[in-house]
Amino acid sequence: MENCVLKQIYVEENTPLRVCITVEDNSVEILLFQEEKCWKSSVAKENLQHFANEHKLTIENYCQNLLEYIKTSSPDIKYVFNSEEFIINRLLKGALTVKYFICKVQKTRYVEHVEQIMDKFYFENLKLLENVNIFKKANEELTDCKNQCELKLKQLVAQKKSDESEQFGQFLLILNEKKRRIQHLTELLEVFKKGRPISNPEVKVGKQKSKKGAKNSATVQKKETISESESDDDDDESSLGHNTTDDESIEKSKSASPIENKPSTSTETFDFLEDDIAQSHMLPKRAKHSKPEENIVVVPKSPPKTEEVETQQQARSPGIDLSTQQLLDML
Repeated sequence: MENCVLKQIYVEENTPLRVCITVEDNSVEILLFQEEKCWKSSVAKENLQHFANEHKLTIENYCQNLLEYIKTSSPDIKYVFNSEEFIINRLLKGALTVKYFICKVQKTRYVEHVEQIMDKFYFENLKLLENVNIFKKANEELTDCKNQCELKLKQLVAQKKSDESEQFGQFLLILNEKKRRIQHLTELLEVFKKGRPISNPEVKVGKQKSKKGAKNSATVQKKETISESESDDDDDESSLGHNTTDDESIEKSKSASPIENKPSTSTETFDFLEDDIAQSHMLPKRAKHSKPEENIVVVPKSPPKTEEVETQQQARSPGIDLSTQQLLDML
């Protein structure tokens, strides 16, 4: 309690005395305990104002000094007590004394006031304990907040360090790349300033292209001649096969792709104006056209040219479309 002081003091002849001073709004209450005796005094606000005016102080400062004099037990303060009054003297320079406080006391019941003081301190202690608990909870909350802030701060510091290290690594990579680029450009600039050496011949790109084109055309022509010779051989083999046996041709036509329906033609050309009586009674055999087996020729880089050449040769060779009756009439 800020406005209450309980202190043991010593009066003249070193007699112990317990003093309890309580400063209220309109008065000051004083209790004196010695052995099992008790004295009580109550000083009104008007008297306190009179004492304050004598010492040229406000009433608040006067009461505050009164509590301090009893609490500190300064050697400059002397206490005087008798059965009727209680006096507080303050020593000045030159062994002068000034009465700072004086009041008349009356004897009262010891046990009653002791119990009152104990109750007062007990309730005051409860309030202080409640305040202590409140402050403890607030302290715990603040401690938790502090720990969370420290943890968050550590995480932020670690994240910042990792980001800075990553950025520093990327910066070094970019810097090294720029250095290499600058070095390369400086070398090129030095070479450009010195000029191209005469010993190095110029590279002609056009000739290489023409050589490649000529090689490709030559390979295409070779492949075309090969395909023409193979097609002629296939025609000869097919004609021979038809003249030998009809059964073999039927089996070959079945094993080959399906036959396309075309008008009857003859693979051989005959000169009907000659007077060859020995061969006049012989009719040419009808050729059964079956789809020849495809001879796959791998031509690098230009496979469609061979097919175009074959189709052009087939278009150029005129086919003879004659029926059997026309042949008989001509004979």
